[in-house]
Amino acid sequence: MAIIDYTIFKNHLNLVIDDKYVKDGINQAIDEYEGEYLMKALGRTFGQLFVNGLGVTVGGGFSDGFSDGFDIGGIEERWLWLRDGYDFTLSNGTTYNYSGIKQAIAGYVYYWYRRNNATNTDATGGESASSSENATMQTVNQKITTVWNRMSREGRIMRDLLSQAVYADGDNAGASIYPEYGWGCGKSEVFRQITPFGL
Repeated sequence: MAIIDYTIFKNHLNLVIDDKYVKDGINQAIDEYEGEYLMKALGRTFGQLFVNGLGVTVGGGFSDGFSDGFDIGGIEERWLWLRDGYDFTLSNGTTYNYSGIKQAIAGYVYYWYRRNNATNTDATGGESASSSENATMQTVNQKITTVWNRMSREGRIMRDLLSQAVYADGDNAGASIYPEYGWGCGKSEVFRQITPFGL
């Protein structure tokens, strides 16, 4: 079971899923790119903790959740907060409403799915623009650039929250929620903005 599925692709990430072929293609993109995003955004060690903590299976070189004898007997709230969102208290006392990592993962998958399907390869190995009856084809560059930049902004927010989020009350008040996360965990191109020209 992955963290996201094809149903997340709506609104600004809209994909028309009108047949099994398209659905299968999106599921393959999720299998390929979900783990890749986690590796780049969280790093291998913290990413593996997250995957294990949720008990999910993702691609990208991660072991299956709860593998290697690691079974926490349920999901710790902190992993659900990272996945689904939460009102985090930061070390400076402010509160930030985080929407969860799912949208960033979906943005990354969407970017690569659309980029890889912007053209069709013909029998001779040439590339041609995708076409659709009764539609005027536009370049996909502006749309995927906007999605990438939104994903990178969400990733930078997540990176900052992981390093600054503390428990607001209880026995652990003031303690880091994610002490395993270090600044070296998430240094990657997924946090950088791009332009439609690939710059």
